[in-house]
Amino acid sequence: MLIILTVDVAAGYSGEIDESNTSYDKDKGERFVKGIKVRFNVPEDRKIERIGKAYIMEGMDKYFGRKIEEINKTQEEMSKKLTDIKTELSNMNTRMEKLESTLATSPIKTSDGETHE
Repeated sequence: MLIILTVDVAAGYSGEIDESNTSYDKDKGERFVKGIKVRFNVPEDRKIERIGKAYIMEGMDKYFGRKIEEINKTQEEMSKKLTDIKTELSNMNTRMEKLESTLATSPIKTSDGETHE
């Protein structure tokens, strides 16, 4: 459902409404824009735009575009973390191999003082 409200604002102004000028009622799922008496039944993260004299919900293309950008950013962050983990595991493996090599060539002393190769 699309709700369009026409109010007197500066003609020609277009763009997203500053989030500080809106509030969201989670119980009702409604967003309020300060200064107008209209409630938009939208998800909390969907923005309200002013185009000319009309307040409208942002288009689905913008909404889904933002969501896809958020998913891509999260995927990139996770990919970087996985790369860091792989690097650390590789470094640990290298250190373990060096330790094993050192232990294999070092004589072992038992608690009774005997040395074993």
